[in-house]
Amino acid sequence: MMDLRINQQFGLIGLGIKHPALQLMIRDPRLDLKVTPPELLIEQKLPQLEIDQTQCFIDMDRRPIMDFLHHVVGRARTAVVQNIAHTAGEGDMLGAIEKGIDIADIALMNSQQWKEFNVAAVPEHRPEIDVIIEDLDMALVPGDVAVNLVNGQVNGYLDWGRVKVFWRQEPFIDIEYIGRSVDVIA
Repeated sequence: MMDLRINQQFGLIGLGIKHPALQLMIRDPRLDLKVTPPELLIEQKLPQLEIDQTQCFIDMDRRPIMDFLHHVVGRARTAVVQNIAHTAGEGDMLGAIEKGIDIADIALMNSQQWKEFNVAAVPEHRPEIDVIIEDLDMALVPGDVAVNLVNGQVNGYLDWGRVKVFWRQEPFIDIEYIGRSVDVIA
């Protein structure tokens, strides 16, 4: 029989654990809008009022220069023709001696001419009034929307995890003979 003493120690391992770490750097996407609003351009001309008083002035014998010239020439021509006719008529009366008209009779006829006068409100005609209304000029300048997309970005950094295994206590077996005799078999 052999007396042996066996001392045994189990090994213990230690774990050095470093957990993995994921770091994310995130830049959000961005939408840039540049908005140009539409415009409505309106050009408005004010109404115009035209008043023509030509006929009113003609009623008061105030005419434009060319009309006045034609009017005076026409009146002068009429007056000359009438005067020639009147004078010729008087000459015909004097030439007809058989009728017994003499210069005193003609003078008496010329002195008894009656002039007619009419009373009237001046001017007789109303002024001509015209209202000129212009149309609106409108122009539409369209707006614009410019879109600029700045993409988002995700940058990641992964710090790998690690497991480090080490002996906290090394295993061993210690076998010791504690008896007094030794049998050696050769």
